[in-house]
Amino acid sequence: GYDVEVTAVDASDKALAFAKRNVEAQGAKCETLKADILKDLGKLADQSYDLVICDPPALIKGRKDIGPGTHAY
Repeated sequence: GYDVEVTAVDASDKALAFAKRNVEAQGAKCETLKADILKDLGKLADQSYDLVICDPPALIKGRKDIGPGTHAY
């Protein structure tokens, strides 16, 4: 069989617990990392992944956020 391993990264303990429960319910291994991905991405620098799924936070909530938000995305 095909072994699936997932690394879930989020700043929310609640979101990580929810993700872990759902991933493991599908028979995959799930490691969680509580982090602010915009600040802590370097913690994953030595890892390699076959697939990365990103769901970034809303970084542009108004006109004043266009410059910094575009840079962050």
